[in-house]
Amino acid sequence: MLTKVNKGSYKIYCSIFISSEHHLHLHLHLQLQLQLQHHQQQQQQQQQQQQQQQQQQQQQQQQQQQQQQQHHHHHQMPSRGPSSRQAEPRALDRVFAAGDAVAEAKLARALAREALARAEEAVWRAVYRHCAEQAALRALERKLGGWGAN
Repeated sequence: MLTKVNKGSYKIYCSIFISSEHHLHLHLHLQLQLQLQHHQQQQQQQQQQQQQQQQQQQQQQQQQQQQQQQHHHHHQMPSRGPSSRQAEPRALDRVFAAGDAVAEAKLARALAREALARAEEAVWRAVYRHCAEQAALRALERKLGGWGAN
């Protein structure tokens, strides 16, 4: 700790300190901006994926409806035997149940991704807050601790 400092050196130190703190603040700000841009890009990609999934689900539902209509048409054909008429509805029920399970899994995955994105955002906010607090503490320690103290 220095006990005697001339005013010129103190002014130089203060200007260096201010510019280094300003540089640190700018660096943190740029880091945060980059992280925010990355997060926004991820969200856009997730939204695009969700839209694609919704379109695929709609197409699957349309195909299933067409299959059901075809099934009913085939079901009414007199040339079919009784065993095939009983087996087809059960098979279609299993197909529809599997489709529902897939749709539920996709929805759960989308919700989990959203929760993860929110958690990542909270972590980055906490990191930024911590860095700002550390910078403020260092500034306070420097201000109170050494330079210019008698």
